[in-house]
Amino acid sequence: MALAGLSPLISVAIMVVLVLPTAASDHLGRLDWLVPPILRGTEFLAVILIGLSHDAPKWLLFVLLYVVGYHTYDTVYRTRQSIWPPTWVFMAGLGWEVRLLIIAAGAALGVLTPVLYALTAYLLVLFAVESVTSWVRLDKASAQASADAEQDLEASPEDALEQATGEAEKA
Repeated sequence: MALAGLSPLISVAIMVVLVLPTAASDHLGRLDWLVPPILRGTEFLAVILIGLSHDAPKWLLFVLLYVVGYHTYDTVYRTRQSIWPPTWVFMAGLGWEVRLLIIAAGAALGVLTPVLYALTAYLLVLFAVESVTSWVRLDKASAQASADAEQDLEASPEDALEQATGEAEKA
């Protein structure tokens, strides 16, 4: 009977052990683009199954999955704009394997709901604050670049030449 309480932890540990050896590969094969969505889907399915089997509030599971999904979307959108999120965000976000191990450990210890509350609150604050500050900083830089470009358009040809070369044209 004691082993039944550990089943979520054992299941997640087996999944992590099976997947981690492939993490170091470069994933440049024909179907390797499927790896990230399969991992994310597996993470989401594991969270749902563990949560529902331990009577966790459904709304809490939804919010947790929303927060992780938002972070994934934000990261993908940024990289498509050639803007890479800082490395510390990925480390602080714990990664799918650590998040699943924390949830499975909470389920095995019979404290899944408090663990889900804490994990969801932590990830929500982390991802939301970092995302907002990053996009605001980008918007300010974009506005400054736009203002600089506008000033350049208003400059006379002589002023533009002086700015570009650093020399004044001899009259």
